[in-house]
Amino acid sequence: RYSAARSVDHATGATYFNLVGAAPDQLPGTEAVDLVYSWKENVRARVIDGEANPVWRRQIFPFNYLTASYWDNVGSADANGDGFTTGADNGGTIVIGDPFFERTIKAQFAYNYVNASNDRVASGLSGVTALDQREEWAVAGADGNVLFTTGAEIDAFQNLLQTANPGYSPRLNLEARPNLVVHNIMPIRNVGAGSGWESFALGAPSRDSQGQVTDYGCSDCHGGSNGIFNGTVNLLGRARRLSDDAEIPLTVAWNEAGDVKATALAWNDLGVPLEIDFSSANQTRSPARREFLGYDTARVTALNAIVPADVGIGVDPVADIVSINGEPASGPLIEISKGSENVELIAAAAGTTGSFQYRWNISDVAETLLGQTVTKTFSQTGVWTVMLTVIDEEGHLSQKLMKVSVVAPAAATHVDVDVTDGSPTVSFQLSNMPTHDQVRFYFGDGTNLNVSDASASLNLDRDYRLRDKYWMLYDPDTKARHDPNNDPTPGNEYEAWFYKTSIRLYQGGDWVNHETVNVVVVIKVP
Repeated sequence: RYSAARSVDHATGATYFNLVGAAPDQLPGTEAVDLVYSWKENVRARVIDGEANPVWRRQIFPFNYLTASYWDNVGSADANGDGFTTGADNGGTIVIGDPFFERTIKAQFAYNYVNASNDRVASGLSGVTALDQREEWAVAGADGNVLFTTGAEIDAFQNLLQTANPGYSPRLNLEARPNLVVHNIMPIRNVGAGSGWESFALGAPSRDSQGQVTDYGCSDCHGGSNGIFNGTVNLLGRARRLSDDAEIPLTVAWNEAGDVKATALAWNDLGVPLEIDFSSANQTRSPARREFLGYDTARVTALNAIVPADVGIGVDPVADIVSINGEPASGPLIEISKGSENVELIAAAAGTTGSFQYRWNISDVAETLLGQTVTKTFSQTGVWTVMLTVIDEEGHLSQKLMKVSVVAPAAATHVDVDVTDGSPTVSFQLSNMPTHDQVRFYFGDGTNLNVSDASASLNLDRDYRLRDKYWMLYDPDTKARHDPNNDPTPGNEYEAWFYKTSIRLYQGGDWVNHETVNVVVVIKVP
């Protein structure tokens, strides 16, 4: 009776919003509306000038669909005097419709019924014996007016107009158009005490009286007939069946293909329009909600099969630090030489399911490093706190603290490294060492070794763990990762593992020297 609708200039194809009908009296209480979820037309461009748009987001919005019903002429005559017919060329623009004037439609009806508001409304077709009385029609609308819902009713009206002008070919258009819901609308949901505003949000958790989560709300979208992509939606509303005054879902049926066009407008996630035909076998249908998102049945089946715990819902993250500068984070304090560049901080995976954000904060500098593995240069001596914070997809967080001691670097120790081909054994020859009583090796493969020794030189053989994360194919010709496009001697490649090994010298528990070397373990490929 009164709505904000998308109007169309049929001659140019331009669209705009318009108020249609007469304003009703204020309705008491609330009114339930079956919302549809889809993408928006005016989404941000995904790609701009060939580059990914960093602010592009996939977002789904609730829409209240309004369906307009009007008679359009697809014949050769001009139905409204604008000089165009459906399909004509208007300066390069194809005319999309030739709707009849309302007065042309109104002239075919009798108005012999007075509704409860004391208004005269359409009661039948004038001069059509089988349909000139209101009780001969199938259904009536909210105001008591008769509605076109059967093939006989539609055929009779078409015959009236074609008798007046053989160039008319009337078609009943049912056009469903979305109106974005932005405020003052809340879904009907009751999730119990202690929920607050969350009771009105799809996917929000349900809580008990103590505020503890009892259900994560995943079924609001996934599974069964609930959610934004399951079930169907009636785009035509309800009507009164005149035979018994029962309220029924409104459907329209017709006899000949082309008598009725029933379409709904939606968009995919890139803002590309989708025209949904909500008719089948000469009858309107309730389209599936997935159609308004551009989803097929396979996509919906996959979405409904998601188990909350399998994607991390309800599973809290666990923050843990694996190593800092190649040294396992198992002790109370890790020593680092001042000025050490690209010190690697590695976090353990916070869980086997879900998505996580890893945030590192070190107390020497007010900065936040993001990532499961990050690098940092320590430029200030002192004892600093390393705090790892892990946040999951629900906003739950876990933290782990470690201490690092950044000390002034000692004089460099000369370390020769010899790698034996065909074996993970590495020979270390250390010379020119200052006074010390202990040498600590942190091999970078997750192992370490303490050697009690006070001599100026030391030889050590060590078998390295060949871990997949440090593997690459090594070309001895280029002394770098193998490149098939730059290979002077094909076939002589080696499997290689690269490690950063830290060697530290102590005297009486005090750190006196430190050296870091890159170790390459190579095994020739047969």
